Amino acid sequence: MAAPHPADAFAGRRFDALLFDLDGTLIDSRVAVEGAWRRWAREEHVEIAVLEGSHGMPAAEIVARLLPAERLPEAIERILAYEESQTEGIFARPGSAAALAALPADRVALVTSSTRLLARVRGAAAGLTLPAVKITIDDVARGKPAPDPFLAGARALGLDPARCHAVEDAPAGLTAA
Repeated sequence: MAAPHPADAFAGRRFDALLFDLDGTLIDSRVAVEGAWRRWAREEHVEIAVLEGSHGMPAAEIVARLLPAERLPEAIERILAYEESQTEGIFARPGSAAALAALPADRVALVTSSTRLLARVRGAAAGLTLPAVKITIDDVARGKPAPDPFLAGARALGLDPARCHAVEDAPAGLTAA
């Protein structure tokens, strides 16, 4: 007997909306993200290996784990500036543009750990028209892996979170969803 296909988990299920993550899901920004964080880590004398497992988490939370409190504002501002200026190598993942274009606008939201500006920059670099409803780290008190971003996305669409499906790639995002 053949093993069940992962899509079988959705057999017979219907969702009212899709809540999409950005980086790693709608777009591939790996080259840009890694370049920005490598630069920041070199300047901060932080071993790049300590960033393992941070994908999908807000930059401020990552920095707060690594530096003393008095250094946080400047260090966070710097990594955000590096990420916002690093757009080379960002592209839409296959099918992203078609999926977003095919979905009703009132049934889709972007839910990302990026700032609003960073999401706009990366979406433009990838040539994507992002959903009108965007929940970023700027909109919630707690980022992924807390559920707050996905709950806010469902609320912004006026829908029950239990009836929404999250499309996510990172462990922090999967936990949040």
